[in-house]
Formats: sequence, C-alpha cells, structure tokens
Amino acid sequence: MNQEQINKQILRRLEQIERVVFKSQKKKKDNLKQSDSINVVKIQFNLNVRAFFKKYSKGLTGPKNFTLVAAFLSKGQVGKSISAENIADCWNKNFSFLGGKKLTSRTYGTRAKENEWLDSKKYGFYELTSKWQKIFD
Repeated sequence: MNQEQINKQILRRLEQIERVVFKSQKKKKDNLKQSDSINVVKIQFNLNVRAFFKKYSKGLTGPKNFTLVAAFLSKGQVGKSISAENIADCWNKNFSFLGGKKLTSRTYGTRAKENEWLDSKKYGFYELTSKWQKIFD
C-alpha cells in the first residue's frame, strides 16, 4: 500500500467519523430546543376535586402537587390570587391523592416559587405563572 492509498483511506474514515459525530450533535441540539418549550397539557378543570387530583397528581412531587392545587382552585387562570389557607384546606381534604401527607408548612409553596410555577406578590397569597404547566414535564 503506497502513501496515496493510505491518505485516501484515512480521509474516508475521517469523513465517516465526522458524519456520525456531527449527526449525533445535531440530534442533541434538536432535543434541547424541544425541551425548552412548555408542554401544554389539556387540563379538565370541570372534574370534581377527587377525580381531578386522582387523574393529574400521579407521580408529582410536593411542590408540583402544591402548584396543582393552586391551579385547580384558580381553574388554571394565570395571575389569579389564591390564599395559602385555601390551598392548605384543599390539600388537607385530599391529601391521600397528594402524597399521603397533610400540608403543615409552606415549604412546597416556596419550592414552587423557586421553579417559577407560582408567584407571590402578597404574603399568604399565590398565583400561577405562565410556566405552571411545566409541573407535568
């Protein structure tokens, strides 16, 4: 095998490697772009409270469930103010669907605010943000 044949073989292999590497990088970029968008879930707010939490709370963590309760009480309206007391009352009446524990502190509300699912413009009141449906991602 002469030097010219070796160079052609190296160049061919390099092109194959580049196709594989750059193709996989493009797929990763496409996946990142898709995950940046909000996954809009069609929520049925006309369900009764037990059916609503049974259907939508499966697999959610405490802060996500807290946001879900706020969403139920506000019927999904972004910016509608809901008192922490109302959220706690609803949670405690339906805690068996929401992780099995009664709500005793506002930690879940704080975590929901940190994730930008809820906002609190006034102490003791929460409102949904436009990103609240990310709880289902």
